[in-house]
Amino acid sequence: MSTGNMIPWLSRGLLMYLCVATVGATLSIEHTDSLRPLSALGRRPLAAPAWHPSSFKNKKPAGEPAPANQESTDEESTDEADGQESSEASSSVSSPAPSAPYGHGITDAEVMADPCPVIFAAFFVSKPGGFERPPGVRCNGCHESPMHITFDSAKILHPTACVAVLTDLETDFTKIEGMESVQFHRFADVVNRSHIGTPNLMYERMKIYKAFVDRASKANYNKHLILLDTDIVIVGDLLHIFAKHTTFDYALSVRANDNLPVQGGLQLVHKDKLTEASDWLTLVLDEWLERTKKAKRYEFGFTGDQYAYAITIGEVKSVFKRAQAGEIDSLNVKRGDKVYNILMVPADKYNRTPSGPGSSIKKQGIAVLHYKGGRKAKMYVTYNALKQGGLKALYALKGMT
Repeated sequence: MSTGNMIPWLSRGLLMYLCVATVGATLSIEHTDSLRPLSALGRRPLAAPAWHPSSFKNKKPAGEPAPANQESTDEESTDEADGQESSEASSSVSSPAPSAPYGHGITDAEVMADPCPVIFAAFFVSKPGGFERPPGVRCNGCHESPMHITFDSAKILHPTACVAVLTDLETDFTKIEGMESVQFHRFADVVNRSHIGTPNLMYERMKIYKAFVDRASKANYNKHLILLDTDIVIVGDLLHIFAKHTTFDYALSVRANDNLPVQGGLQLVHKDKLTEASDWLTLVLDEWLERTKKAKRYEFGFTGDQYAYAITIGEVKSVFKRAQAGEIDSLNVKRGDKVYNILMVPADKYNRTPSGPGSSIKKQGIAVLHYKGGRKAKMYVTYNALKQGGLKALYALKGMT
């Protein structure tokens, strides 16, 4: 080959070398950026073991426990997972945290400028592109809820309230209806997107709940927080709980059930107890993580947070009798020198699976209907009545499903 003919070949070789070198450097940077310390959660970092999957974005560490294929026989096990996000529309690979195609959400100043006394907030994380669930893992949370019903019903019963969605930087809400008046609280480096649609989902939700409470505490929102699933219809007043009970550190719903007594579809935080609520969530996350580390399992399925709350609280049965009577009770949980006062609201009133006629709502004082599982499409039954004719039309319904 002549020297003249060799020059183009040498140029092509040099170009290929430069391309390979550039790609290699890019991959190296992305790999370094994939580490996600749990210290992003707030004041007290969780001590994550080396195998802990939430410490990684794009790489599965050696020894990471595989998600369990939990086929629950308890209908209530779908209490929370089914009302979270459309996991089938979620991505199994996370993007670097600095990427914020939809902005960083509402600012603290904007939140505090709104005079609303309470924020109804729900967790939702989803991304177009398809979701690849691990083989054999069932997804209880893959049914997308009409979340605008949750937010709008909250506003109908609480006209001065704010409504908000808790999400990451990448979730697109442009094609989801009824979100015009919703605040978008976006968080970077909190949610591990590869867990959306897997049994690890509920741990991710508790992490973002803690991040939200932390943000409200540090910025001094001075607003009550109501954390709820996206398959809920609000049909009664909730602010009376905060007016009557002013010293609790955190509130959860309870039902007389030995297996899953504590429910997470509705959680409440008093505006004067934001710091204590954050400390409580840190305790639950820490103890949950410690138990899973010892068991070499990261999660306990889609009911993981319910078990986590119940185990951390301890003796829940002592409030069963009052819960069955529809009464609010509380329990003290002691850890070291700290005592947490946990308010236990009866699930039959504040986290009720809908059944029977609308008149039962008035007779039994029901404030929250939870359309868990395959009931989501029936949310429109109570919502349309509420929207068109108020509580009178709701009470006149022959059936709520």
